[in-house]
Amino acid sequence: MRIARSKRILPALLCSAIIASNQVAIASPTVPVAKQDNPQLLLAQAGDRDYCINKVENNTRQILLKLIELEKFNLNYHANVAKQGRWKGWRYFITQEGNNLISLGGATTGMVERTSKFNSNRKLHRNTLETGNALGMAGQLTGAGGSSVEFLINGYHELEARKKGFGPNAAKEKVLAIRKDIDSLLVEREKLLGDLQNVCADTKYLALARAEQPVLIDMRDISLDEFKQFHLHLRRALAFQQSLYLFDVARNVVGAWGNREGWRANKTGNRTSNTSAGILFETSGVLTILNPLISRGVGKLAEKYEARRIRPCMDGVNPADVEKLAADLERVKVIANSPELERADLPLIRSAMYSQHEVGVRKQIHIEEARQRAGVLTAAENVFSGTLIGSTKVASGVLFNIAGTKYYNNGRETNIFLGVAGIVSMVGLTYGTAETARIQIKREMQYQRAKKKHELPGQIMKDRLAKLDEMEKSLSAPTPISFVPHVPYASTDAEPDMRM
Repeated sequence: MRIARSKRILPALLCSAIIASNQVAIASPTVPVAKQDNPQLLLAQAGDRDYCINKVENNTRQILLKLIELEKFNLNYHANVAKQGRWKGWRYFITQEGNNLISLGGATTGMVERTSKFNSNRKLHRNTLETGNALGMAGQLTGAGGSSVEFLINGYHELEARKKGFGPNAAKEKVLAIRKDIDSLLVEREKLLGDLQNVCADTKYLALARAEQPVLIDMRDISLDEFKQFHLHLRRALAFQQSLYLFDVARNVVGAWGNREGWRANKTGNRTSNTSAGILFETSGVLTILNPLISRGVGKLAEKYEARRIRPCMDGVNPADVEKLAADLERVKVIANSPELERADLPLIRSAMYSQHEVGVRKQIHIEEARQRAGVLTAAENVFSGTLIGSTKVASGVLFNIAGTKYYNNGRETNIFLGVAGIVSMVGLTYGTAETARIQIKREMQYQRAKKKHELPGQIMKDRLAKLDEMEKSLSAPTPISFVPHVPYASTDAEPDMRM
């Protein structure tokens, strides 16, 4: 029997093709076999089968190209939206730690000067107290400036992402268009399988083609669900960060203004200004407490809004189920490795390609689960830190209020209250300094550990994009599959070999 083969067979390890010039071995015990004395009938049957199989193969190729397009869009969307640069964490750490250290220096300066005069009639050094207030103001303005820079950088990255077609509406329309194309091709494929049933009934090839249908649907659902998870997570994260930065700016500016009022009280000798300083410190403390809570609420609202936005993309799509994909893929492997298809290359190539997709999905799920666990822990830490640091600011503000409203004519009592306020502030600032350093050290250690294991999200996505590019390149130039039957020229008692 002559077997039509191409000049090249794509390696299964690259998992990069489903259509190539390869033979497909089909054993069909139930397909009518033409008698040896009627070769024209034999050629006609083979021609119909050849045509139908090629239609199925080309349709499958188009579906896979669309799935690759969708997956590549997902990965590029993740890389461009809510972009987190390598040095973003370090930039924010430097400005916030600078805020804590400078403010701590200011609080310590004022506290030491005041407490040293608790049991003494010596006059306070006004210049020292003014320096303490000036340091507090400078520290908080440093923190506000750092948060402003990060807010603007996020805004710039968002504008760049929108220019590239990764805005919320553009992304929804893009994914919806790809999904409609895939759905149309899946419907067409089901029809083609019905046509193939008429000329190639009960063959292993037909069984394989039918077994692949659920796998293709699983891949579609998983890719769409991946877009959903990426979109909601990134939009929630961006809204959370921007809200967090705005509240950071607000609380630090208000706190700096409070230090300015305290400086004014020392400069002019008008102790009633301590009342204004106290109100501002209290406001700054309340904003510090509410910041992580309100920012998380803003993120949640953004997530719900975006979920409604992309609902048309997800209608009728099952949640991602990698175990179902694995089970469906196992059925494909069993048929592809059957003796009847032992000389077929395409089933093995496709099985390898599907397996690669399953591996990529599992890695992505692992990343997302780790991210969610880290997110829960970070949220709890932020709430605790905000409550502790904010409470010390509120307590300090209350002491300033008492001094400014009740003891504005009593220098000794004012000094005691403001000295205690400095001690309270130092507690919160010391904790903030240590906690900010701990978080950054922990983050850097996790980054280096993941980088060494090649488990950074960027590394994994880069690998996935490279493999998808290889697949797309190989799938872009299909070669028709030819099935040439063996037509015997010598009379024999055996039936002709119908394997192709």
